[in-house]
Amino acid sequence: MQKSIPIIISPLNTFLNKTISEIGQITGLNTNLVSKKTSISSLSNSMFSYANLNSTQLKKDFNLIIKTVSLKENGISKEAMSFEHVNFHSVVSEDWENSFLREKFTNTTFLFIVFQFVGTELYFKGFKVWKMPEETINNELKNFWSLLKDKLELGVTLTLAKRGDKTITLNNLPSTKDSKIMHIRPKASNAMDTTELPDGQLISKQAYWFNASYVSQILDDLPALKINNAQSESNQQIFKYDYQQLKPILSKEIYTIDQFIKNIQTIYGSFTKFDVNEQQIEDIGYRLIPPFVLHHNFSSLDEYFNSQILKERYFKLPNDDVWQSLFSQRKLENMENSYSIFKIEDNLYLTKTALESANIDASTLISYRESVETFVPKDQYFTLTSLKDSGFRHPIEEFGFEILFYESLLKRPGRLKYLNICGQLFFIKNPLKPDLSHFLAKLFTTTNQSVLSVDKIIEQTQDTFGVKFNFDALDNLLKSTSIDQYYSDSLCKLFVAKNEYLNFIQ
Repeated sequence: MQKSIPIIISPLNTFLNKTISEIGQITGLNTNLVSKKTSISSLSNSMFSYANLNSTQLKKDFNLIIKTVSLKENGISKEAMSFEHVNFHSVVSEDWENSFLREKFTNTTFLFIVFQFVGTELYFKGFKVWKMPEETINNELKNFWSLLKDKLELGVTLTLAKRGDKTITLNNLPSTKDSKIMHIRPKASNAMDTTELPDGQLISKQAYWFNASYVSQILDDLPALKINNAQSESNQQIFKYDYQQLKPILSKEIYTIDQFIKNIQTIYGSFTKFDVNEQQIEDIGYRLIPPFVLHHNFSSLDEYFNSQILKERYFKLPNDDVWQSLFSQRKLENMENSYSIFKIEDNLYLTKTALESANIDASTLISYRESVETFVPKDQYFTLTSLKDSGFRHPIEEFGFEILFYESLLKRPGRLKYLNICGQLFFIKNPLKPDLSHFLAKLFTTTNQSVLSVDKIIEQTQDTFGVKFNFDALDNLLKSTSIDQYYSDSLCKLFVAKNEYLNFIQ
């Protein structure tokens, strides 16, 4: 008989009423070295690992979603809780019985890992296993879904408003005032990270969010914290390393935390991540901004990265741990989306500094993408080659940039989506991100065939899109990718469905 979730995860009770720093000492995580946005989730992951709990297997076995929550001292959640992005086109086409929201909250079990502030200290309060009550699903959740669908069918009202020196876009999607349990609000990387509404307007990507008050209501029956004020400090001996000796070996403006620690270990071999001292880092002219240690010459990570990326006409991505980090990758992606940099080769970017010197402004770049969106038919794949062959022209093409530059403009969030197949980019004007199955289905429809050999696929894509696949690359892709169609690698043929294959070999 399968054990219940509370029994399986009971080892987490080891951490009850402990501060996050105490938990970190136990699990081997220095929370001071993790960014504030990810510190609690990183700590939760370390707790699961220490307790030998496989969170991935738990999610699979129980259709479980694990959420970390921070409560204020009064027990109110510090913030709302986000879920998936809203697929607006799906909402208007679905009915309540088969809706995404009904299915999700009917079939999903939640595990809340809960922390609570007492003063400035954050403690582990406990965990709670929860499913949304059927009554809530059939009332509040259904009412919320109905309101959302009604607003989408009528057309969303977007209004520009001034907030200080910024102009923001307001909308009339369901807010916290409209529902006791949830609301819609943005969840986007930046202002350019948009999606299309059913009425054709573009809006910043939006997500479903539980109201902070509803999260608090769900968790209000958790036992109160039991803090021993006489609890002793950590028994770990703290050795005050002389950071001043490090100055001669610190020549770079920025280090990853691991790089910084390795440098210290050249002088103090026993130095570990738990010995990183924020004040001493400050004293030698650096600041700790996880996941980096940054020189005082820069007030923020954004200032540093912007200064390095935009100082020249071109930026070549260094082969360095700092620049290969997830943070740096996200930074580059956001700068591409905001028309600050433009990929022209792998690891090489043209910067807005170069474009400004050529009197090319962002509006010109945006007009290229918008012109393509207007020109191409909906739900039809194209490449830059097939786009030109169909007669599309734009003044920016006269500058003769490499194809990667124009592709980078079209890859930005908006009405166009893209699919990478064997190193070739295919674009489509569609509200949903396409996959290989969708592309192949279109190919079957275009050719009016139920069986396509690899050679035929190569021939068809070359004729239609002006790009030629490598036989082995396409064969390997079809063999290794889960698709709706059926691929026989022995025959090197793709069938629209498995029954077509069975009929073929009989």
